[in-house]
Amino acid sequence: MKKWLEPLNTAWSGVVTHKLRSSLTILGIVIGVGAVITLMSVGKGSTATILANIQSMGANLVTIRGGASMSGGVRGAMGGSNTLTMEDAEAISQQVSHISAVAPSSSSNLQLVVGSENMNSQVSGVTIEYMTVNNLKLATGSFFSGQDYQRGAKVAVVGSNVKETLFADTDPIGQRMRMGSIYVTVIGVLESKGGMMNSSDDAVFIPLTTLHQAVAQTRTAQGESVVSSIALTVSDEQYADSVKDEITSLLRTRHRLAAGADDDFNIMSMNDIADTLSQASGTMTLLLGAIAGISLLVGGIGVMNIMLVSVLERTREIGIRKALGAR
Repeated sequence: MKKWLEPLNTAWSGVVTHKLRSSLTILGIVIGVGAVITLMSVGKGSTATILANIQSMGANLVTIRGGASMSGGVRGAMGGSNTLTMEDAEAISQQVSHISAVAPSSSSNLQLVVGSENMNSQVSGVTIEYMTVNNLKLATGSFFSGQDYQRGAKVAVVGSNVKETLFADTDPIGQRMRMGSIYVTVIGVLESKGGMMNSSDDAVFIPLTTLHQAVAQTRTAQGESVVSSIALTVSDEQYADSVKDEITSLLRTRHRLAAGADDDFNIMSMNDIADTLSQASGTMTLLLGAIAGISLLVGGIGVMNIMLVSVLERTREIGIRKALGAR
């Protein structure tokens, strides 16, 4: 037998002779490597899923919300102050370039009742552009028309979870639903978007003019109609930053903010949200990788320990071989 094959033959003989010990050693390494691969894959997969859900909302979507409210010197959550108006939305549509559509909206939590079933849901009063801007798709029925919006028609489009809760297996199209103090007729059901934050699955959409009939309309000191948010689509993603700058300048002028004063609104694009969530998901992936790395380290220490034991067990044999001239 060739000399370079002798070490391999000796090693193989040791593995075969101690089958259980060799199997457990291999198992420790396999578990460690498997844990690293699995947990890193889970982290990367989660990131991809989050980004896909964000992209489904529209890659060129930009959302404007009211700024943080102040009470007793304490700053509240973003969107806590009602600083945006319908007139702001109209000004943005007319004066800001590279915008495809603008959709102002207002929201209110109302109780929905259908027969013996009821639930609390976010009811959003929107314009006819809202569906296009937010990339919503209908499973059945239709969205309300411009004529419905103008006359404040009592019609509603419901999310998939609302449909399952209130109508179960029955067809909701054409059925009446009590919403707060008014009755509306369901004309459409949206496709499911999945378990996202503020998902449309749990919402109900009605004409903004109809919401003003169900909920007292808030106005500014100048008599302008207040809205919760303004969503818009940029004609091309490359213009997103310039559009945000133009909107910021326009709203600061309209809201008469002094130089150096904080904005009383917040502008967020899908790219901003995607970057923030990607960073958070990347941190989580590194954490999972570190935990899996510990498993691999433990497996490696186990292999080292077995190798040291194997050498110590053969001390006499090695001494005899060296006495006979082995190297």
